[in-house]
Amino acid sequence: MSIKPKVNVIAHNIRSSYNVGAIFRTCEAVGANTLYLTGYTPFPRIKNDKRLDFEIEKQEKKIKKTGLDGFNNLPFEHIENILDLIQTLKKKGYKIVALEQDKNSTNIYDFKNDKDITIIIGNEVTGVEKQVLDLCDEIVEIPMFGKGKSLNVGVSLGVGLYLIKN
Repeated sequence: MSIKPKVNVIAHNIRSSYNVGAIFRTCEAVGANTLYLTGYTPFPRIKNDKRLDFEIEKQEKKIKKTGLDGFNNLPFEHIENILDLIQTLKKKGYKIVALEQDKNSTNIYDFKNDKDITIIIGNEVTGVEKQVLDLCDEIVEIPMFGKGKSLNVGVSLGVGLYLIKN
């Protein structure tokens, strides 16, 4: 049995706590190493949390509803500045890959990887920002075969992780 590369996920500027819960659940299910919640992405309670208790409880309740206990079983960090995080992960040897529709993207079915990897997903409406895409080693895209132009961010991550990790 071969050892598979490590996989991290960065969820950047996700608006919905319910999507964050689904992301936790998916990451835990595929055995991701760490989930990084960046920008204004909602997140569960952390050590020295500066948010008001009612804000934390409101977000955690929604995250738990769709994530079940995913965040109890998956290491996560809240880091506001994604650009610094990307540089740190690159220095640790991670290949940085955005899961995004882009003119420079590679079809996910053609993507090959044998390195430790960090996958970035972005905002439900606007996707991954250009300045973030510019720092990525590669951009991969899930082809759409129907009339719809995209998948929900949590669904995209699930498809992407299973195709990339396995």
